[in-house]
Amino acid sequence: YVNICGLALLTILFISVIFVSFSNHTLHEQMQESTKTEAAYVAAACGSLEDPVSFFDQLSAEMSLRITYIRKDGSVLYDNHADAAGLENHLKRPEIQEAAANGYGSGSRLSDTLREETYYYAVRLQNGDFVRVSSVSDSVLQTFLTLLPVIGLASLAVLLCSLFIARML
Repeated sequence: YVNICGLALLTILFISVIFVSFSNHTLHEQMQESTKTEAAYVAAACGSLEDPVSFFDQLSAEMSLRITYIRKDGSVLYDNHADAAGLENHLKRPEIQEAAANGYGSGSRLSDTLREETYYYAVRLQNGDFVRVSSVSDSVLQTFLTLLPVIGLASLAVLLCSLFIARML
């Protein structure tokens, strides 16, 4: 009985880790592509505007993504999730440096406190300023913790089934 239960629980754990990793990777790739697409749309739309801030105010009401407008000197002119005046200079951010060199750049950072990964995609505008769009996804650990009750119920079901099978033998 102990061997059957142990093998069943190891199998559940192994499959759960593979499933969570694969699902998280797939969702992360989809989120990155979506963020890139949104950044391209936002950059194309605001590139010719005289007053991008009013455009961003209107746009941010319709989008859940974070939008940041960064001047070519790195100062933040607009951020729909934070007070732009209180934000530090963004010129040294990896995605901004990459966008300055290549026209676009990306980067991601993991928040230790939120257990979330933020993906950033920046586009350099014709005037030298930058539009950065970012989105947040759960880390692999957070996804696993979210699914832990389901894994626990599956483990309990396997234990009960293996107990039933062991008694029949």
